[in-house]
Amino acid sequence: MLTRWLAPLSVVVLAGIGVLQALAVEPREASPAGAPATEFSAERALEHLRVLAKAPRPVGVPAHEAAREYILGELRRQGLAPEVQAAVWAGTRYGVPFPVAPVRNVVARLPGRASTKPLALVAHYDTVLHAPGAADAGSPVATLLETLRALRAGPPLRNDVLFVFTDAEELGMVGAQAFVAEHPAARELGLALNLEARGVRGPAMMFETSSGNAALVDAFAAAATDPVSSSVFYDVARRLGHGTDFAIFRDAGVPGLNFAFSDGVECYHTPCDDLAHLSSASLQHLGDQALALARRFGNADLHDVRAGDAVWFNTVGGHVVSYGTGWVVPIALFVLASFAAVGVLAWKKRVLRARQTLLGLAAFVGAVVVVPLACWLLWKGMHAVHDGLSLMRAGDPYEPSLYRLGFILAALALSATVFAAARSRLELFDLAAGSALGWLLLLGVTTVVVPSGSHLFAWPLLFQLGALAFLAWRARPEPAAAAEIAVAAAAALPAVLLLAPLVVLLFPALRLPGVPAPAAVIAAAFGLLLPALAPVVSREARWARLLLVLAAAGVLFAAGLNNKFDARRPIPASLAYALDATAGKAWWLSDGPRVDPWAVHFVGEDARPSELPEFLGEPHPARRAPAPAIALAAPSIRLLGDEERDGRRVLRFRVRSERGAPIVRVILPAETAALGGSVDGRPLPPSLFPATLPADTRWGFSYFGAPATGFEWTLETSPGRPVVVGVVDQSLALPEVVGGKRFERPRDTIPARSWIADTTMVRAEARF
Repeated sequence: MLTRWLAPLSVVVLAGIGVLQALAVEPREASPAGAPATEFSAERALEHLRVLAKAPRPVGVPAHEAAREYILGELRRQGLAPEVQAAVWAGTRYGVPFPVAPVRNVVARLPGRASTKPLALVAHYDTVLHAPGAADAGSPVATLLETLRALRAGPPLRNDVLFVFTDAEELGMVGAQAFVAEHPAARELGLALNLEARGVRGPAMMFETSSGNAALVDAFAAAATDPVSSSVFYDVARRLGHGTDFAIFRDAGVPGLNFAFSDGVECYHTPCDDLAHLSSASLQHLGDQALALARRFGNADLHDVRAGDAVWFNTVGGHVVSYGTGWVVPIALFVLASFAAVGVLAWKKRVLRARQTLLGLAAFVGAVVVVPLACWLLWKGMHAVHDGLSLMRAGDPYEPSLYRLGFILAALALSATVFAAARSRLELFDLAAGSALGWLLLLGVTTVVVPSGSHLFAWPLLFQLGALAFLAWRARPEPAAAAEIAVAAAAALPAVLLLAPLVVLLFPALRLPGVPAPAAVIAAAFGLLLPALAPVVSREARWARLLLVLAAAGVLFAAGLNNKFDARRPIPASLAYALDATAGKAWWLSDGPRVDPWAVHFVGEDARPSELPEFLGEPHPARRAPAPAIALAAPSIRLLGDEERDGRRVLRFRVRSERGAPIVRVILPAETAALGGSVDGRPLPPSLFPATLPADTRWGFSYFGAPATGFEWTLETSPGRPVVVGVVDQSLALPEVVGGKRFERPRDTIPARSWIADTTMVRAEARF
């Protein structure tokens, strides 16, 4: 009787351990304002945020300048002598139209006792157009200020610590580019720790490092508080080229680590990135990492922290295991040898059959393909019919937790169904051996292609081979005796400990549209752990599989009911007004995958997206409809000089927004060749003048934070042809009166995540 219930009980225990391990990545509660002075307190850091996050801080608006002055004041209050690095800088990361900004980086040095090389703590203080930026990146800024206070409350560090508050990160890491290129301190850095936020909650992960990271990872593992990290995220970030300031430091040869919390992505770059939605626990976790590592690296020799690359991952209780990538191939070969040994043993014991094992492999491949595909189709169906999903541009709804749970249950139900169908035709050992062969193939691929992710396949497979070896030794096709059930459960434990947090972390990393990834992990893990999950795929467990299906359906249905728009969860709406003052025409514009319930009254339901190169200088699909042309002052462009020099025509202009708009865009038609130039005396890099441009793209730039008095622009072009210049200014609000009627945004809407929503653009054109 005990043996009969032991197998189902072991499944329940494994599931419980998986849930606990997944929940263990969540950050602990925030420390109160009365915490010891040498500790980081999120409550103390929130005092800074109550000032910084009052309003959006895009480059060039008063709140942006106020934030900078606040940072300077706090640094002085802590006894430092901050400086402002000022430079007009052109960003080179994303091509044309490229950003230009009057960068104002804030830099302060906390002197060390006997510095080897300075440690830089980096955060940006600007935001996108309409986000208060409590998380992105108010939290990192507040973290740096509170970290500085805590460091000064303790014993002096060995190394100098540079506190670098970069500007214009949201425009393409423009401030960081200026700092690395021109600030003298950038050339002496030994290490940089960059802090970011891509959401409003979740653990502060160390998700990216520089190359040669083995020593850095070991130090991180030893010093960090409740560390959450995995080298697989490092490899993904490296291949995707994540756009944070860290990339600028890394590409300049500065070693470092990159941290961010990324759950709550539904508020990313939107007005709900505010104090009401920010998790103080996430702020605490970010601060704990910053302070612990500042002390660790602040007392280390930073002359050369590079070593070999590492593989690392969390295990239990926040412990991090790491080893050099030089071990990846030997470990893979050891697993291969173990697989071969188990195969020989199972063949001799007559529990392994080649044809049936290949059929088991086919079932495994089928599950890994079918389960993610089914989850993706389910997501697409829900997305198509539910406004609470289709209008959320970040991919996640306001309340994503139930959706995530529902898709996890759906993936489990589908996996159980697929393997149960295969189980009706194959012995469990054949299925398990085929799945193990599939994992061996995946291990081979990751060893070659993504070595820093190889641990996800090596260690679960190695332990599972132990369970298969035990079954083969006892000549059992599936666990039956208590010892066999216990061994199967124990062998499954490493996979549960490694993969349960991965599934949970993949959801905020990839958002709900990326549901195939966690679904694939679940399907693959289900196949590998079949000896432990035998009760779930048996003929008698139809009721259990049906319960899983019903639970998934019920949770997803509840998720839909819980994600309706209301005053607490407003509709993201995109509407802009564009006036071509030269042509005397105006349009309503709305970008995004579909038109929202507010913008539809202006652009209509049938409007199709079209490009806006004359206003934005790049392919940017938006729906448009005619609007009343109202009297708005057009931007001006005045010719200051026109001469030929070295076979080029050189024109010098004064460009100005007569409305005082903070963004001014200069756009040339496709037939006009831009060969060189400068902005406010700053020569533009040659890389910004490509010989050819993509279709529908025109050469140009956007000056963010354009001075009220205007700016000077010099253009070098081919001689003998007229030059047509389009100038667009963009203010960060819709017109107050349109067509004689007062214009107001409904209270149950907010500006969508967009660079045109809630803005007014006025265009003028001139020929020279």
